[in-house]
Amino acid sequence: MSITTVISDIMGVLLLKDPDWQEDVRWEKRLGLPQGSLSATLFGTAADQAAILGHISQSELLERACQTLGLAPDALNGYEEALWAGRVFNLELARFLRCLRPRYKIAIWSNAWSEARRDFRRLFQLHTFVDHQIFSTEVRFAKPDERFYWRALARLGAQPEEVVFLDDRLENVEAARRLGMQAILFEKNEQAIDAVRCVLRR
Repeated sequence: MSITTVISDIMGVLLLKDPDWQEDVRWEKRLGLPQGSLSATLFGTAADQAAILGHISQSELLERACQTLGLAPDALNGYEEALWAGRVFNLELARFLRCLRPRYKIAIWSNAWSEARRDFRRLFQLHTFVDHQIFSTEVRFAKPDERFYWRALARLGAQPEEVVFLDDRLENVEAARRLGMQAILFEKNEQAIDAVRCVLRR
């Protein structure tokens, strides 16, 4: 079965972390919080997982974080903008993906909060590089749960054997491989682009 679809993760692949980003430190100083407390409260928690799975909204997540940190309910208004400012758009990879169209369908899959589709469009215009965007908060499952992959594939009208998938997390890549996808662990642009080209030439 030939490849019809190329799929990329977003965070850590199409959006890379700015190594010079210090906004979290500035916010913590402004709010009188211990260093590292914002990240520890927002990410990797039960509330974060609930937001990723679409059980609570992004605003509800921020309100819960405020409650946990002993802040006013609106104290983190605008913090999500600071988080996006810490990401650098991977233009080289995005241009490569766009050049694969229309021969291949291009999609992005992401574990993300409720406002991701709006924010990715507004801040990074990701919709101009891809044909489909599928988010965990909308399908109610998250990578590496195989139910996410099956629902996402159904939305794309693709079989696993027709897909090349890029992700920076090994557990997500391994799950995709178990289902039959040509999954590639993203490390850097040159390596990932060469790997995709190699698969497409087969």
